[in-house]
Amino acid sequence: MKNLIRSIALTAFLFTSVFASAQRMPAKSPEKRAENQVAWMQKKIGITEDQRKKAFDIILKYGIQVDELKNTPKSRARKSEIIAINSDRDSELQSVLSEEQFRQYKAHEQDLKDRMKERHSEMQNGSGN
Repeated sequence: MKNLIRSIALTAFLFTSVFASAQRMPAKSPEKRAENQVAWMQKKIGITEDQRKKAFDIILKYGIQVDELKNTPKSRARKSEIIAINSDRDSELQSVLSEEQFRQYKAHEQDLKDRMKERHSEMQNGSGN
């Protein structure tokens, strides 16, 4: 019985501390996200300095729009708007990147989405890792 109570107390403590630390973790600014994305593009798909400047401006412009929407209540309309914004961003990036660079960018984006879905699924199933 004591072990059960200890296990419950430990579990409650862990959930509380994980939740509290997640709440304290600030979201990255649109500028920081744009910097990270163009750094990845330079390293992994070999964009030029000119492409880097253009890609940064595009990613930042649409990142700001998405951040503004994130301050509104969650809804299907909001999700649709974010999808449209991301589609517009990708259309502009496609005009800056070569066909091969854009293909690699989209493959990376899909990989990130897949990993996020996998993590979400693991959390829903209770494995947490």
